[in-house]
Order: sequence, then structure tokens, then C-alpha cells
Amino acid sequence: MKKTGDYLGSPADLDGVVSVTPQPVAGAAIGIIAVNLVYPKLPGNVANDSTFAFPVDYEVIDLAIEQLFEADPGAVDQIVQAAKRLEARGVRAIVGACGYFANFQTQVQAAVRVPVLLSSLAQLPLIKTSGPTNGLPYWWPIFRGRPLNCWPTLTPRLTR
Repeated sequence: MKKTGDYLGSPADLDGVVSVTPQPVAGAAIGIIAVNLVYPKLPGNVANDSTFAFPVDYEVIDLAIEQLFEADPGAVDQIVQAAKRLEARGVRAIVGACGYFANFQTQVQAAVRVPVLLSSLAQLPLIKTSGPTNGLPYWWPIFRGRPLNCWPTLTPRLTR
């Protein structure tokens, strides 16, 4: 690309460099697969789009939640198809709205070309390898070896 005074050159110089798939809507970086469950989804819940400071796209599927818990093979196709629809709409990564989607990580990852993190558990290898190498977890100085009972309303009281 020849520089012509404009930072990016002429429009002809950009032909073939930037490509966006035409689609009815655009701009959602993250696609979220969610089970069609009816309960209050307050801000902070992954199924409430006001949780995010950027646009997200949802693909809601009709499954019994137990199918996720039990890694039901009968749910694979529906979850994979949801991921493919999100990918076709232009999302740049796909996540799940329930940690039990981890049971389907491998199948979805093999079916699409965008990054897939269906559960926060998928971050464990990164967390494990990014901490200090002294054998202690990275959060050790925060808790100084005390049990994680600093949130008594969220976790049961462990031993002192």
C-alpha cells in the first residue's frame, strides 16, 4: 500500500485489506449462548446485556438446564448450531451464560473459527500459568492463607 498523504492511503489501496461480512446487524464483539430460563437477570448477570460496556449478541436456546449439568449428548447439536449462528452474525468470540456449558467446549470450539470460552473454567490454565512461580497462588498475599470466608454471605464459613 502506497502512502499518499492520508494515513491509510486511498480507498483503492484498502480493497481486499479490510473485509466485513454483510449482515442485518453488526458491532457485537462477544456472542453469548444462553439457555431460555425465566428468572430475574439483574445487571451483573451475563444474560443481562447492561452488564457489558460494549455490545453483545445473544443466542437463546431451549434446553432443560439439566442437559447442561449432565453433559447430555443430545444437546450438542443445538449448542453448536447456536455458536455457528453467532459466528455468522459476526461476533469475534463466543461465551456461555452458564458454567456448565464447559461440558460442550470441545465440540463448539471444533465447529467455529472464533475463540470459544463457554465457561470461566476455560480461564484456569491462563490463571495457573500467569501467577508467580514460587508455588503459591497469585491471590495468596491477599488472603494470607486464611480460608475464603471474607464474604460470609456468599460462602459458608470454613475453619478458622
